Amino acid sequence: MDPRVVVASLFAVVLVYVAAKAVGQPLAVLGRVLAQAVLGLVFLKAWDLAATRFGWPPVGLNGLTAAVMGVLGFPGFISLLAIRYGLS
Repeated sequence: MDPRVVVASLFAVVLVYVAAKAVGQPLAVLGRVLAQAVLGLVFLKAWDLAATRFGWPPVGLNGLTAAVMGVLGFPGFISLLAIRYGLS
């Protein structure tokens, strides 16, 4: 086998590996944030159901509240409550 073909093949394998690692990490972070956003929406829905039962106004479910809950987690939930109940 020609040494140039071997070197080119090894280079291609390394290049594919590096490209997969470069693309894989941001996708993993995005997947984790989306999963946290879904869990945040479930938690906010439960909070809204409990809040309406006690006569409090609901926080609201939309893309912005999901993003806040997905990125910030529990501190984001506390900030949403402070914004909702502090400004109303």
